Amino acid sequence: MESKFSGGVGAIFLFCIWAPILCIISLGLAIPFVICTVIRWICNNSTIGGKSYNFK
Repeated sequence: MESKFSGGVGAIFLFCIWAPILCIISLGLAIPFVICTVIRWICNNSTIGGKSYNFK
């Protein structure tokens, strides 16, 4: 079974900067939104066994 990730390094770098800033500004209220956004991005850019997955 082959797995492939098509996400770019720039996007994950932006997530690493954007997520903590958003959580600090919102005093932690945005943590569920940030987690779902990161998981959605990872799922939408992953292919496992030739099938791409969508996080809805």
